[in-house]
Amino acid sequence: MRKRIRELNSREYEHPFDKTTLEKLEAIPVLPQIIKKLYEKSFERIDRLQNTGSYLKISNDNLQKVYSLYSEACAILDIEKIPDLFLSFDPRINGYTSGVEKPFIVLTTGAIDLLDDDELMFLIGHELGHIKARHVLYTVMAQNFSLVANLLGNLTFGIGGVAATGVEIALLHWYRMSELSCDRAGLLTCQSKAAAINFFIKLNLPSSYNHAAFHESFLKQAKDFEALDFDSLNKFFKIASTLDMTHPWSVMRASELVNWQEGGDYDQILNTNRSFQEKIERSDFCPNCGSSIDVNDKYCGGCGASIKS
Repeated sequence: MRKRIRELNSREYEHPFDKTTLEKLEAIPVLPQIIKKLYEKSFERIDRLQNTGSYLKISNDNLQKVYSLYSEACAILDIEKIPDLFLSFDPRINGYTSGVEKPFIVLTTGAIDLLDDDELMFLIGHELGHIKARHVLYTVMAQNFSLVANLLGNLTFGIGGVAATGVEIALLHWYRMSELSCDRAGLLTCQSKAAAINFFIKLNLPSSYNHAAFHESFLKQAKDFEALDFDSLNKFFKIASTLDMTHPWSVMRASELVNWQEGGDYDQILNTNRSFQEKIERSDFCPNCGSSIDVNDKYCGGCGASIKS
């Protein structure tokens, strides 16, 4: 039986790469203006309308088993308000999160058809991890960077090409690193290292190849991949080779996740008696629109306004 993690705070599963790249991203001077312009364009409303009009909304009435797993995952990660869940016809294993003020998650038919319950819980927990960590604002920016680049050009009087490139590199680098944090949320949700590793294998190989021999060799490959960080040049090539990718390599993700799980933080989060623990996460309200915000937020998810600490 999976454990529910009461009063979980996203900082508990935040990957250090995620934290440092986000700090660099938020230090970019034009970022507040870009966020403001995105909200003026009502981009989130358009995105929600497109998804609602195109995809099937999953509920207890149509896909009861999937929705039951989804509800359980929300309870495990201590997410009280269950986000909307949609189904997209796509044979590939995938899922994504969108919507800042009212987040929602989309799963593909491939994910539901090809993953077992534990593996699907890993994927669902990963996507919920983005919502829990309030990643969605920057995720939407990364997924729609052409619009961001146009806005940046307008903000810099048409000479924003170089600036746009710099913002794009910083934004996409954070986007990739945030995936490492959310892999941890996925593991906390499914509570099975084997399921997490099987998920990464299935991203790259057909299900017929997902057996014990591949599981062990994939884990060994993840360890070997980590060992390639023996000099700064290899570290540079790892970063440079993924500049145009939305996710880190699956082997890298597995390596980082296994290291975290074996390092003890995973067990500490699951086994801490949280019922007597002082609540870490505190909420406040945006002075501009009144939306609920976290004490560490730099920008409001409801209106995009800058939050002054």
